Amino acid sequence: MFSKRSRRLARAGLLALAAGASLLGCGSSATLSNMWKDPSYQLGRMSSILVVAMKPDPARRRMWEDGLVAGLAEHGVTGTPSYRLFQSLPDTAAVIEAVRRDHYEGVLVARKLPTETFEKYVEGYTTTEPRSAFNPWSQTYQTYYVEVNQPSYTEQGKIVRHEVHLWTTKEGGRLVWAGTGESIDPGSSEQVLKECRKLVVPALASAGFIAPKSK
Repeated sequence: MFSKRSRRLARAGLLALAAGASLLGCGSSATLSNMWKDPSYQLGRMSSILVVAMKPDPARRRMWEDGLVAGLAEHGVTGTPSYRLFQSLPDTAAVIEAVRRDHYEGVLVARKLPTETFEKYVEGYTTTEPRSAFNPWSQTYQTYYVEVNQPSYTEQGKIVRHEVHLWTTKEGGRLVWAGTGESIDPGSSEQVLKECRKLVVPALASAGFIAPKSK
């Protein structure tokens, strides 16, 4: 299945995933960048893919793998979440054995990259706000307007990046696609997953690795 060189590449990739051990994220303001495709790939569309989410927390791992499998299903791809085969995160040898046994055409692996923080300067501004005062002579309230200065300030945020790799298992096995999902201040994990599905799976279809979305 996998050539010796591809096994070394896969081992390095999966060990790196285990070290980072988290998962994919693209939340609000999500983008997909640093995409790469093997220009020599000519093996056609994949119809069965093993999905491996390098997440140590079992519940989050299941959520991510199920979510990506559901996204693949919209493109007519039979996806298998790795947790159905392995109780804990699989190593390279276990993945290769599963490929040989179940004949998956591809392996989709995702891991979290280091999160970055940033500071954004927000310029101050002036607003006009109403005020009221009681007039003792007329026994009424009068409204007047004052200018209120809002000071400048610096706010902090975070950029969450995740890496996704697609491996073909044919011709000895090799990495054929890579992409980085990036989001600024993502919300819940469910939101992250939803946004990533909208970015990653269609990108795989556009690159010709899976079929277009089913009508």
